[in-house]
Amino acid sequence: MREEWKMQEEQTGQMAFAVRKSRLRRSLCYWGREVLVWVASCIAVSVFMGMLQLLGINTYVQGDGVTYLALFPMYLLIMGTLVLLIFGITMFQATFPVLVSVNVTRRGAVCGIVLSQGAASALILLLAGGIWMILPESAGDDAVRGLLPFFTGILFVGVTFGILFGVVMVRWGKLGVIIMMIAFGVLGGFAGAGFAMFGKDSLIHMQEFLIKNVAEKNFWPVAAAGVCVYAAAGVFAVFATAKTEVKV
Repeated sequence: MREEWKMQEEQTGQMAFAVRKSRLRRSLCYWGREVLVWVASCIAVSVFMGMLQLLGINTYVQGDGVTYLALFPMYLLIMGTLVLLIFGITMFQATFPVLVSVNVTRRGAVCGIVLSQGAASALILLLAGGIWMILPESAGDDAVRGLLPFFTGILFVGVTFGILFGVVMVRWGKLGVIIMMIAFGVLGGFAGAGFAMFGKDSLIHMQEFLIKNVAEKNFWPVAAAGVCVYAAAGVFAVFATAKTEVKV
């Protein structure tokens, strides 16, 4: 009897391990696809914006393809911040309820969203840093490369805002939507003011300002702060959505 009981325990343990392994594999495949879609979207938007600059809108590039390659990581980091912010909100608003409805725990769904956002951010940073590293010194100016720590902090802060806005919408419903609309209204006002002041050259002025006034400073503390607030936002998201009612 004892031997049979032990055999049953072993079989039960093996089955449980197989189930956990299968779930882990499915989760990795699902979130891996999401990360690739996000990164591909960031690259596509960045290439489009960069090509507009290369084709004559931005006189600072002056049609130089090598210089464009050196500046492309900057476009990728700026557009990546905006795209990941939007995807973060969308994932909490649309994907989170679906995942919970198919018996994924709230904690598991939130952790998947937060960690996949972090993975996408890391891939974008690696791609941008890799491009700057492989370029020759004459093309990849050290001043431009010095922007990487600054944009690391900005990117993770953008992801943090996406997570927080998404959690607010899930947790507080219509009130969360109103808060998000007010926040985006304020941000849109600042962006509109910038375009009103500089017109089509807004991106040029921002680009020149970053290279001349920001790149030479030490922004590694900003990068560390961005990662910290991202981690804090992830913890907040887990606790804020723990008992949230989900409607699909």
